[in-house]
Amino acid sequence: MHGDFSRVTFHGAKHYTAVLAQQGRVTLDADLNEQTTIVQRQLRELLTDLLGPHGGPQDNCGFAITFPLDPTGQPRHDDLTIGPGRYYVNGLPATSPGTTFWTQPDAYLDQVADRTKLPDPPYLVYLDARERLVTAIQDPALREVALGDLAPDTSVRSRLSWQVHAVRQFQAGATVIPLTDVTGTPQEIADKLKDKWTAWQNARANRPVGLRARAQRPADAHENPCTADPESRYRGLENQLYRVEIHRGGVAGPDLPATFKWSRENGSVTFPIARAAGNRVQLTRPGRDHKLALDVGDWVEVVDDAHTARDTPAKLLQITAVDPDRQGLTLSGQLTTTGLNQARHPYLRRWDQRPAEPPATDPLTPAPPKPHRATDNAITLVEKTWIALEDGVEIEFSEGGRYESGDYWLIPARAITGDVEWPEEGRQPVALRPHGPEQHLAPLAFVAPDHTVHNTRRRFTAGATPFPLESPEAENKATRRPRG
Repeated sequence: MHGDFSRVTFHGAKHYTAVLAQQGRVTLDADLNEQTTIVQRQLRELLTDLLGPHGGPQDNCGFAITFPLDPTGQPRHDDLTIGPGRYYVNGLPATSPGTTFWTQPDAYLDQVADRTKLPDPPYLVYLDARERLVTAIQDPALREVALGDLAPDTSVRSRLSWQVHAVRQFQAGATVIPLTDVTGTPQEIADKLKDKWTAWQNARANRPVGLRARAQRPADAHENPCTADPESRYRGLENQLYRVEIHRGGVAGPDLPATFKWSRENGSVTFPIARAAGNRVQLTRPGRDHKLALDVGDWVEVVDDAHTARDTPAKLLQITAVDPDRQGLTLSGQLTTTGLNQARHPYLRRWDQRPAEPPATDPLTPAPPKPHRATDNAITLVEKTWIALEDGVEIEFSEGGRYESGDYWLIPARAITGDVEWPEEGRQPVALRPHGPEQHLAPLAFVAPDHTVHNTRRRFTAGATPFPLESPEAENKATRRPRG
C-alpha cells in the first residue's frame, strides 16, 4: 500500500503474537501497524483453519453465479448475476450487495468502451479479493477539519476490494492452463477443475521474480558537503522508505520490456485533482512542504479509482511548468478525459526517478542494455545489473523474471547506519519475491459449453442449534462433580 509509513516490520516467519509498549518509549507507526497485522493474521488463519481456503455461510452464502433473464424469461448469456451474501477467501470476508458482472462496484467495467464481452464457454468464474488503501482523497471524511484550514490527513484505512473474473484459461507468467478440456460428469468436471486450479495456484506462487537491494558509497560522494558520515554508503540525510514498483508487466528484453518506477516516500506523495484538460491540471491543495511538493522536472502519474482497482498504470508525464498561486501544473503530454470524473477521485502521484534518455542505437556495435526511459516514460527493466536509484541505494532484478504490473518491493533506508535494511546471506543481499500485492482467489462457478452453470462454492453451517434441548439426566451427569 502507498501509505506514508516509516517501514513495515511484520514478518510472519517470526511468529510474534503481540507488540507490547514500554513506558517512556517512543511510539512508532510501524509498531502500531504491526500489532494490527498480527491480530488480522491470527484471525484470518483461524478462519481459514475452520472454514478452509474459501467458503460461505449456509444461510447467507454470497456470490452465487447465474444468468439473468430477459423479458421473456429466457437466460441471457451476455451477463452474469452475482448473488448477495458473504464469502470468505483465506479468512477475508467479501460481501456482495447483489449485482451483475458488468455493474460490480470495484471492477469499473464498461462493455462498450472496453469492447469486451464474456468469454465463450467453457469458462470459470472466480473471485479476486484484496486489500486496498483508502486515503482522504477517496474518503474526505477521514480528514479532521478541526485541525485547521488545510485539514491535514492523519491515518488511512484498509478496505477489502473484490472483483469477479471470467476466464477460459489460467495464466501465470509463461504457464498457460486451458479449460477447454474440462468436460464429463459433474464429478469429473469438479476433479479436473480442482487439478487445474491447484496447478494455477502453484504456478502463481512459484512465478520467477526477485529483487536484491543494497547501499553503496556513490562515486561523487567527495563532491557533496560532509553533512553525513563520509564513509556512509547510504548518503541520504533523512530516513526513507523506497518503493520499487513494476509499471508495465512482462519480461526483460529488447522488445517492449517490462518497466519500473520508484519513490523515496513509498509512493505516498499524492494530490487530488480539481480539474484537468489537455496538458493542464489544477490541484485542490498544495504539498505540505517543499519536500512533499511538486516541481518542474518531476515525473507524475494521473490515475483514479478505476486505474487502481484494475491495476492499469497510466503513462508517466513530466511537469514542465508550475503555477503555485493557482495550484496549476503543465505536463509534458495530453491527458484523456476518460476516467477523470470526480466520482472516481482522480489524483496525481509523484514518482522520484530521473530516467536516462534512450541510448543511440548502432546496429554494428550494439551496446549492453542499460536502464533508460521507456516509451511509457518509466525505466526499462534490466536484469543481473545493479541499478542506482539515488544516494547510494541500488537494486538488482534476478535473471529470468516474469513481472506483473503492480509488483512492488519496500526498501527502508536509514541515515544513522548509512545503509538499507535488507536480509543478507554471507554478507550478500538475498533476492526477495515482491512484498505485494496479495491476491486472494476463490472459484465460484464453471460454465459448461452448453451454458450449464456448475456451482464451485463451498458452504459451511454457521452457529449451533438455536434452542438445544437436553434431558435433565444429561445435564446432571455433565455437572456432577466426582468424589474424593
